[in-house]
Amino acid sequence: ISLPTSDATVVVCTESAMSKDFIAHATRPLVTYGVHDGNFTAGNILWGEKTSFDIMHHDSVLAQVEMSLLGEHNIQNIVGVAAFLFSRNLVTPEQFVKAVDTFRGIVRRLDRKSEKTTIPIFEGFGTSYEKAKSAVAAMKQHFPTRRIVIVFEPHTFSWRNRDALHWYDTVFEGATKVFVYEPASQGASTHAQSTQEEIVSRINNSGTNAIAIINEQQTLNMLDAELTENDCVLLLTSGDLGGLIESIPKLAERMFPK
Repeated sequence: ISLPTSDATVVVCTESAMSKDFIAHATRPLVTYGVHDGNFTAGNILWGEKTSFDIMHHDSVLAQVEMSLLGEHNIQNIVGVAAFLFSRNLVTPEQFVKAVDTFRGIVRRLDRKSEKTTIPIFEGFGTSYEKAKSAVAAMKQHFPTRRIVIVFEPHTFSWRNRDALHWYDTVFEGATKVFVYEPASQGASTHAQSTQEEIVSRINNSGTNAIAIINEQQTLNMLDAELTENDCVLLLTSGDLGGLIESIPKLAERMFPK
């Protein structure tokens, strides 16, 4: 890496696949960070609808923050930002705490879809097995006592490819019910496309309850009968779910207003 100035700060995560090799060959001073390992880490993590943790510099607590984002990767990202800002003395602890509290995340990266309902509803960018699996894991981690209801659209070629049907054996483990939207049709002639029935059957055979959905109103009617106050909802797609990304939060706001 070519750095423009001699005092440039090199901030490195210790917890990625290439971290160990990069750190071993670095020729400049580094500031390291990670959830569990580095000059800057997270301490006293309390998972929940809002997750709180300490920003640690070695053994010292610099700030106590609270976030509405989901997943350990977001804690890691926030610790990385803290490592850069605090090592350069660019913010005060109070400024950092306020910034984290007001940050709502990146659209379609497990961002909350409504603050007006007691039902937590998040959207994940479900382009791959790994992304979907990590999104489900994040929901389980943050909402361990809630039922997880997933509304899923097999939008990318991978999800629709019959060769990837085995993904459905494990990807939704821990979910209470999965509503499966019709697979997209663009590019279907380029691969052996799975049908909606095949996908639903594969999920059901894995032990997770799945049901086919065909349009917005039908799905809303089903959810109206299905949702309880002890649920959380995960929307998984790289498409538009036939308008359900907007209408499901509105339904929840009417059913369970905050």
